[in-house]
Amino acid sequence: MKKITFIIPTYNSAEYLERTLESLGHMIGANSEVVEVLFVDDGSTDQTLTLLERTVAKDPMTYRLLKAKHGGVSKARNLGIKNAMGEYVTFIDSDDAYTANFIPVFLQQTTALPDLGRC
Repeated sequence: MKKITFIIPTYNSAEYLERTLESLGHMIGANSEVVEVLFVDDGSTDQTLTLLERTVAKDPMTYRLLKAKHGGVSKARNLGIKNAMGEYVTFIDSDDAYTANFIPVFLQQTTALPDLGRC
């Protein structure tokens, strides 16, 4: 089981998704054994799905893709939660960028604060 599942709902995000994907790569780095990234495409009609499929194909052990009929961000997040395999779940938006130290700090906090909710 992976330690952390990052759920990323997407909908017509191609315009800025490249930056987020690059940020994910830097953030995950050597931590891929503890991280699962679950993209939930919410019926995109632009190139979002193509970008996500390419990312998943490069590293299917870290990245997974779920496709849904457009229903909004809450439905996409709930679908992600139902399919998450991590002990902890957190959300990332498809236009966010993260620093390389996010995962070590997150893992440190889960160790230091054992009462944090678990899935």
